[in-house]
Amino acid sequence: MQILLTGSTGLIGSFLLKRFQQQGHQVFTLDRHRFDDPNRFYWDINSGAWDLPADFTCDVVIHLTGENIAAQRWSDARKKRIIDSRVKSTALLVDIIERMPSPPSLVMSGSAIGFYGNTGTTKVDEHSSPPDEFMSDICQQWEAAISPVKSDTTRLVNLRTGVVLSTHGGALAKMLLPFKLGLGGKVGTGQQYMSVVTLPEYANMIDFLINTKDIEGPVNLVSQQPITNHRFANMLAKALSRPAIFPLPAFVAKIMLGEMAEELLLASNRVVPTKLIEHEFSFDKLPMEKQIEMLIRQKL
Repeated sequence: MQILLTGSTGLIGSFLLKRFQQQGHQVFTLDRHRFDDPNRFYWDINSGAWDLPADFTCDVVIHLTGENIAAQRWSDARKKRIIDSRVKSTALLVDIIERMPSPPSLVMSGSAIGFYGNTGTTKVDEHSSPPDEFMSDICQQWEAAISPVKSDTTRLVNLRTGVVLSTHGGALAKMLLPFKLGLGGKVGTGQQYMSVVTLPEYANMIDFLINTKDIEGPVNLVSQQPITNHRFANMLAKALSRPAIFPLPAFVAKIMLGEMAEELLLASNRVVPTKLIEHEFSFDKLPMEKQIEMLIRQKL
């Protein structure tokens, strides 16, 4: 199978790239920097330039490009960069796909469970409506930008990704050091829900979506059971054989991160992967506590 991948240097993209290559697929990438590799092509989302051959075609496109949402405090300029990195890259990708001699049979494009906003204790799934919040607005614009590629010959899947757990990046990696030092704990009340998925299981979900041809539209890529922040902190502490007795109060989080704290740390995301459940995806049977232990032990 021939796969075109964007965001291949990020946490998820780099993992998928290696996995697809190990599976024997031919993987091409679109990168912001030039590589001395015939399978890696350059693109510039600001100028709209790219150097894919005019006759380039592929079976699957996976689009994961987007500036790190949690890298810096949200200013108005920062918010614009976050949105532009997603919407502009997606619009350019649509242009590239529309110019292909034959379209891909499947396009999977990044999104996030931030689409649902702060859900409180209410469970939401792919049929739920979005609120008027910044994270939700990003996801709605992102999904709208890729929508033109959907056709009778091209299946479109919107990857509404949860909190991806890996020791190499993301939330878990940032939490490891303070927890290893015994300084970890819940954030705010700790009662907010987190909808998480380990990086290996995320990759299994991608494989499943490629091979399950009757799934299209938004798909929640999360484990079956959302967990509270308090429980997650205790799980991580136990996996590291450390206490979890130093909470981060909500007011301190707000002082440090402003609006980002409200929508990323203190908001509750109780998201259910209904489509994956309905299509009988084989979820990891291990309890989340054991999955976290394995990530840490195997350094995944």
